[in-house]
Amino acid sequence: MSSAQEAEKAAEDEASATEMTADSASQKAQAALADQEGKVSQAQDKVNQEKKAVDQVNGQVKELTDTDNEAKAASDAANKDLAAKKAAESEAEQEYQALPKVVANDALKRKN
Repeated sequence: MSSAQEAEKAAEDEASATEMTADSASQKAQAALADQEGKVSQAQDKVNQEKKAVDQVNGQVKELTDTDNEAKAASDAANKDLAAKKAAESEAEQEYQALPKVVANDALKRKN
């Protein structure tokens, strides 16, 4: 073999080795990319689960807030009702206390 043929053969061998190295690197890169895509997908799934949990908690907080507001409204209505009953009782008591005076006045009027 001539030295030119040997050099050409060596160049071909080197090119072939370089091509195999490039193919191997490409396969490794594709595998790494697939792995990263899998990790991203898992992370997105976790984010979605957390978001669902947060939404659920927010829904529960809203329900509790609504229930608390309803209880406050019922309490306010009961307090107003109680105040009205106390006012009616007070008025009735005043009228009761005034009865002897009214009766006495009526009696005086009849005498006169």
